[in-house]
Amino acid sequence: MLGFLAMAAVLALTGCKTPQKGEKGGEEGEGEDSAVLAKVGDVEITVSDFQDTINAYSPYLRQKYNSPEMRKKKLEEMVEFELLALEARNLGYADEATVQEALKQQLVRELQEEILSDIKLEDITEEEAKAYYDAHPEKYHKPPQRRLAHIVMSDQAKAQALLDELMKDETNAVLWRESVMNYSESSDSHSKHHGGDLGYVSKLEDTTDTEPAVDDALVEAAWAIEDVGHLHPELVEVSGQWHIIKLTSTRPAIDRTFDQVRRQIQSILWKEKREQAQQDFIEKLEKENQVEVNYELLDEIEIPGPKVPDPAQAHAPVTPAKTE
Repeated sequence: MLGFLAMAAVLALTGCKTPQKGEKGGEEGEGEDSAVLAKVGDVEITVSDFQDTINAYSPYLRQKYNSPEMRKKKLEEMVEFELLALEARNLGYADEATVQEALKQQLVRELQEEILSDIKLEDITEEEAKAYYDAHPEKYHKPPQRRLAHIVMSDQAKAQALLDELMKDETNAVLWRESVMNYSESSDSHSKHHGGDLGYVSKLEDTTDTEPAVDDALVEAAWAIEDVGHLHPELVEVSGQWHIIKLTSTRPAIDRTFDQVRRQIQSILWKEKREQAQQDFIEKLEKENQVEVNYELLDEIEIPGPKVPDPAQAHAPVTPAKTE
């Protein structure tokens, strides 16, 4: 109930267009638009307010308000809302920190809508979209690719023993992830915590600068695996370390024409123009207002880590067979 009343106070402060104490319902000459349908304390709900509320709905939803009963029900809902908002203000919720934060967020949304309202999707020209298409061939023309994962170990004998164990059940994804976490010596923590993922790679002759940096030997091993979920049957040596390679996914070649992606590109450019307009506006505000930022203090903030699972419920890790 507390949260509901607090939100009612915010909505009343930010979204209510009805006149407040000391204000009239409208200018002279507005006629029926300024006629008062209901009054809650000092707040008036006029015909114009009711009309604006109905107009905000979709054309389909508006039709149900042709019914006198539905109009009455909607007016009662508006009165109830104003009653809750009034009580929330009387109880001091308007001064709560959470309400003030929500109020700021609503004000920012209103401001963003105002400064970005002139940037419309339909204003993105075909010439702009075609220029973007021509400038980003790597997005719309890609060769077939394969996604690989690896386990890297410095001890060849242990790596071979682990590979032998994994080959007994090579499509077991859970076993693979556990083995990555327990045995991989990769310095890339992100990769290690994502099943040893190295990303998508093309064949060596099709590799582009936009692909992840993966050693040629690992790429060749990935392309030598026939089926998704299977392993390369041999260890791959790179700079004195031994890799177990798994093929995790494939994707076909991409060759999209401009007509196929025109609308997608227009949406991208529309979003970029909106982001740039907002950034320009923020830079203008920064010049007009005193802004101080102490980035060094960010180092003092502690980020809680993930919960440690109960060892009793964890799967027992695979143990590589002993080697002679």
